[in-house]
Amino acid sequence: IDYNNSNLPKDYIIINLYLSITKVEEFFIKLKDVLAYYITISLYPIYKNYLEA
Repeated sequence: IDYNNSNLPKDYIIINLYLSITKVEEFFIKLKDVLAYYITISLYPIYKNYLEA
């Protein structure tokens, strides 16, 4: 790795910030799916006690 390379992008902070925001958005999308799954399982009569185990 050449740390003194002058051809490096100057906006690396913005790039890393954008990537971290996209990762957080993906996490919240998955979290919403998990909550919907948990609510569906708890309301369905056959699997009512499935999540308590």
